[in-house]
Amino acid sequence: MLDYPTTRVQYKVATICYNRSTASCPSYLSSLLQLYTPSRQLRSSADTRILRIPQVKSKTLGQRALLYHGPVTWNSLPAHVRHAESADSFKTALKSHFF
Repeated sequence: MLDYPTTRVQYKVATICYNRSTASCPSYLSSLLQLYTPSRQLRSSADTRILRIPQVKSKTLGQRALLYHGPVTWNSLPAHVRHAESADSFKTALKSHFF
């Protein structure tokens, strides 16, 4: 566990994004973390649990915000982790992925 604090933050952010994808989070988080909808039909559009990564102006502060870091962390997870059926199975798969 070389980067434990960083991994722990990614775990928490991924959990927030999972709650967003299952619609079990507050409305202010749903408005921050938006689902990606492609402008045309793509092969990757079959995956409905991809979040839109917004453009940020500041590399240092903007990329640390949940608005940016959440979708980047979520989209980097394997599909079997993102498509977990329940919160418990998601957390189990996420722990095995990170730790």
